[in-house]
Amino acid sequence: MKKMTLVLALALILSLVGCGQTEAPEEDDGSYWLSGYLLSSEKDKSGEPDENGNPQPIVYVAKIDGDSFIVEGATNMRQKESDEAVEMGPGDSAEFIITDETVFQMCGGEDGPETVTKDEFAGYLESCADSGLLLDLQITGAKVTMAKIRA
Repeated sequence: MKKMTLVLALALILSLVGCGQTEAPEEDDGSYWLSGYLLSSEKDKSGEPDENGNPQPIVYVAKIDGDSFIVEGATNMRQKESDEAVEMGPGDSAEFIITDETVFQMCGGEDGPETVTKDEFAGYLESCADSGLLLDLQITGAKVTMAKIRA
């Protein structure tokens, strides 16, 4: 009888794990988010402490060249899009691969994110180079899964 009670108690506990969640837990697929503010004229401030002592995530070069996404500057990194930044990336140059599956979005309008083509995104990236808008990249391996410019 004690074994049956223990088995039932374990079954009940396991059925309640995750109770109240509205979506399935995310699996770790090795992807991460990389972000920084597009400020091409602020290269000297990239990675330097702000007034609160926090390193400034400033991207002073961001461009698309063929199937490459090139980023130069200091960046924040986080595991999930909704997480707070957990570490500062190096203030070096990084090059990521763009694939046919890469999604490009412009975010911040009243209608929600707008998905655009790679060429349209490259144009926005060039015109927003010193705008202070946030560049947000989801990286899996060395590939860009999603690229966003956020207001």
